[in-house]
Amino acid sequence: MRLLVCVLLTSFQLLATEAPRPGDEVDLAPFGHARIWDGNPGVEWDEPREIWRVDVNFTDAQHVPAEGALSVEYWVSSWPPVPSGGWTKTDTPWQGEWRKVAAHREVSGTRVVFHFQTLSAAENPNAKNTPGFTPSFRKTLKIRLRVSGDSAGYSSLVAYGNSRWSIREINVQSGCEGKPAAQLTATAYNGVILSTTPVEMNPAGLRLRVLYTEHDPGSDDRTIITIRGAEYAFGVNVDDVIERRAVYVKSLGIFLGDATLREEWTAFQASGTMRPGEDIISRTSRHAEQSLNNAIGEIPRLSLTGRSSRHSLRYIPLGFPASREKYGLDFNGNVFISKHSSKAMKEDLASMQWSGDEIYFRIGTGEVPDFRERPLGASQEILDDALPLVTTDWSNQGIEYQEEAYATMLSAPLDDVRLRGDEPSILMLRLRAHNPGPNSSRAAVWFQVSPSEHLELRGQMLVGVGDSPGANREPRLRAVLESEPATLQVRDSPASVEPSIDVRGSEVEEQKPHANANGGGAVVWTVPLAAHEAKVLDIKIPFRTMVSAADQGRVEQIHFDTRLDETLAYWKKRVNSGGMSLHTPDETLNSFYQSVLQHILVSEERDVKTGLTMCPCGTYDYNMFANETDVQVRLLDMRGLHEEAWKCLRPLVELQGSKPFPGRFKDTSAEFHGVKVDADHDYTHSGYNLNHGWTLWTLAEHYLFTRDDSWLRGIMPRMTRAANWIIDERHVTMQREPDGTGVPEYGLLPAGELEDNEDWEYWFAVNGYAYRGLRAAAEAISALDSREGERLKQEAVTYRDDIRHAALHAMAIAPVVPLRDGTFVPTIPSRTSLHGRDLGWIRNVLYGAHALVDCGVFDADELVTTWTLEDYEDNLLMAPDSLSVPDRDWFSRGGVALQPNLVNLYVSYLERDQLPQELRSLFNDFAVSYYPDVNAFTEWVPTLGIGGGPFYKTSDEAAFLTWLRLALVRESGDRLYLDSGAPREWLLTGRTIDVERAATFFGQASFRIQSHVDRGFVEATISTPQRNPPRDIVMLIRHPQGRRITRVELNGSAWSNFDSERETISIPVDQSKVALRVFYR
Repeated sequence: MRLLVCVLLTSFQLLATEAPRPGDEVDLAPFGHARIWDGNPGVEWDEPREIWRVDVNFTDAQHVPAEGALSVEYWVSSWPPVPSGGWTKTDTPWQGEWRKVAAHREVSGTRVVFHFQTLSAAENPNAKNTPGFTPSFRKTLKIRLRVSGDSAGYSSLVAYGNSRWSIREINVQSGCEGKPAAQLTATAYNGVILSTTPVEMNPAGLRLRVLYTEHDPGSDDRTIITIRGAEYAFGVNVDDVIERRAVYVKSLGIFLGDATLREEWTAFQASGTMRPGEDIISRTSRHAEQSLNNAIGEIPRLSLTGRSSRHSLRYIPLGFPASREKYGLDFNGNVFISKHSSKAMKEDLASMQWSGDEIYFRIGTGEVPDFRERPLGASQEILDDALPLVTTDWSNQGIEYQEEAYATMLSAPLDDVRLRGDEPSILMLRLRAHNPGPNSSRAAVWFQVSPSEHLELRGQMLVGVGDSPGANREPRLRAVLESEPATLQVRDSPASVEPSIDVRGSEVEEQKPHANANGGGAVVWTVPLAAHEAKVLDIKIPFRTMVSAADQGRVEQIHFDTRLDETLAYWKKRVNSGGMSLHTPDETLNSFYQSVLQHILVSEERDVKTGLTMCPCGTYDYNMFANETDVQVRLLDMRGLHEEAWKCLRPLVELQGSKPFPGRFKDTSAEFHGVKVDADHDYTHSGYNLNHGWTLWTLAEHYLFTRDDSWLRGIMPRMTRAANWIIDERHVTMQREPDGTGVPEYGLLPAGELEDNEDWEYWFAVNGYAYRGLRAAAEAISALDSREGERLKQEAVTYRDDIRHAALHAMAIAPVVPLRDGTFVPTIPSRTSLHGRDLGWIRNVLYGAHALVDCGVFDADELVTTWTLEDYEDNLLMAPDSLSVPDRDWFSRGGVALQPNLVNLYVSYLERDQLPQELRSLFNDFAVSYYPDVNAFTEWVPTLGIGGGPFYKTSDEAAFLTWLRLALVRESGDRLYLDSGAPREWLLTGRTIDVERAATFFGQASFRIQSHVDRGFVEATISTPQRNPPRDIVMLIRHPQGRRITRVELNGSAWSNFDSERETISIPVDQSKVALRVFYR
């Protein structure tokens, strides 16, 4: 920053002019970095600038290039982008191309002036992204001159935007509120510290005279002052000082006031601007603890229609583990099969013979069909909340209808171990029509198939014999309908009782209209029903289009009841396959815990060529995002399902380096990312650079859970390669500035892609997870090779230091942010060289500063972590980047990201022992994500009550359950915590908390807590892990009313090793069975 001031002053001297005066145009060139590209001089900025005019100065008039010999080019990356919310693209220095600016040239003596003309698609193809947007400026990261011939005589380049200079005086004081006073220094970005003068104030301070910019709203031309000398350096936006009169960083005791308005600490302190305790974290501490029931009651329930997704209705997938064939069942009982969403491979598509992406089977009832495409049109539930037999109920014209649906294999064995993955499957529907009344009636059921085609009934088989292009070569089986004596006939579909809706949605915020997706012929089942009589129609829908008589015959031969018994027997065995069980006083959580394993299993599919089992993060739509597969693996390992966990991890390991992720990397062969078998079988989804560190971390944890030395010995070469990849790649960025200081990205991985957003940058989250992976790998490898493990540990320590240094440097150049108590805190941007917030919730919230806490780059109890949590709660999670929560709804509707289960604030609160904040985070995340009728989560919540993304979103569900597990069983280094995150209300009289066979890094652990607080005590029995015992076991038992522990009995004897204030009890690690009785005042 000192260098920057010198550069600015030097530029004034080179131009032989005085320093700027208030009102002068701001030359933006000095605030960038001088560059030469292919011999052409130019400027690169940290952030895009809006440039309206460029002046080029030469030493004398004879060196001014002729018309056409000199032009201005700018870097076209994504600007102007397609507006896509958090997915909106941003400019990067590596992704783009140089484009010539359409400009009017004017020569004045030794100066050539380029006045930019309005933007056109001919100049910049991105202009078509924003029709009607024709600015005369160019927003860009880089500009350069293109000189034809001799460039001798070139002197300098001046770049003007729309900003003007102004001057302000600012008071700076340290030592406020008794904090240690510091010798402070100040530097400016996009401005100049003209003078620094000591001033007698209380406490003593400095007066800065600052040349700053007056600029357009949202401009990156804003002036930021960096304050150094205290424990941490931080930036202050001059605009904040002017608009708010003052900025006070309370935790450091540093105050900046607008001296023009005579604002200094004493006056500010008396002004009432500070509102102690009004920040969200403090308010949560005073509020009654959040409960799951309260959160569910106060957060709008997710709508069953109008979702932000490829399919706009709430649906659930049905299928069989290992099979690639997955069906969609809408909330109203209608069925669809999607080529795209089922992730069909080349060979699958050959047997999906219908036009377009989706074939849709709609079931309407009544003389005029009602397809129930409205929120309250039907109710739906899953057998025992976890078994994939789905029942949908509705009534129409006095008749009660019930549909049962499940998917199974057509003829292959119901054993996923024996499946290749390409065997045919079948969806079984049973429709029951019941007349509850005292008089006879008639049921009418319409079974409509779209896209429209000519249908015929051939016995029980409904076949498509042609569509608009012409007749089919062979009849295509759509369904087999088996009914009790009744009338079945094909009819044209009449108008429905309600307009049919387009089920195809948009994956981004803005819905786009489509043509009506429904229509087509229908089979009508009409059946007379005597009073209280019920009759049944069975419908069998094959996933693939059956055209041969043999295949069609196999569909006819399978029966609903027989296959149902076999299918449910399989699922009961899989869902209840051992591992950790838990029971809490919140039955909703118990039920959800049971259901998610089925969601993970049904999402699995097997690659036929390799036999590898793929575990995508979405049953529909999504393939393998390695980091989100890893989330599921962690849950499986925590549940003790280690074979299932390894089955999901194995493709990531065996296909290591099969497909590179995007970025500026030297070598890609060791990357944990790609899941590409061959050109026709690529299971890789997107290009997340997060994947490598995530997978390395998850592999290491898999070993810590299992302590399987044989497994580790086999996989260690791949883990070592992956660890060395991190070490080698980060050497690329270990570069120095001319003054010897490290570049902002020093020691980080090369620039690459973060997550859904495709811009390449030096992302802190990517490096955080890479560090976490390297650190975990070092711990695991140490178990078999202490020397190699120690080498990797030292590399991890150095890497952490480099990330911290880069992050704190970024914090120093980014402005502090306001809290709701009237004070400010420093904040770390999502990447290097960014002077403030990034664009959108994915960059700022999902993978903002908290990722560094989550990955251990900053410890949970550090001051930086406190600032990060305060910023998330007061700003990021209440703002448009989240749910735009009004202050009145702060408690139950705040604290939630748009994709709630990817932001691990909960874990940080748990580690900080901040129970009220932890419970608010946990239960609000659950309530905003939850569909109670089918025990499933939405992926994201574009607005309260509206879900988005595919089903099942298994990684988000698994992420929540890992939090629940950590609330009950949590490893922290060589210490094991039990029950550290349980709500107080879970120990009201008569309630129990029960955890059995929890896999931990130390072996299996179990405990049961029973509350007798009406009698003054709580009892607990504990089975401690004995495989490789932890150093400490700590149990927290929190009294519902917060009463303090008075005494403890352990195995019937007095036990003094407890902390009444912290509500902790130390458990002896050498006793395999422990019985506690905890007494309260």
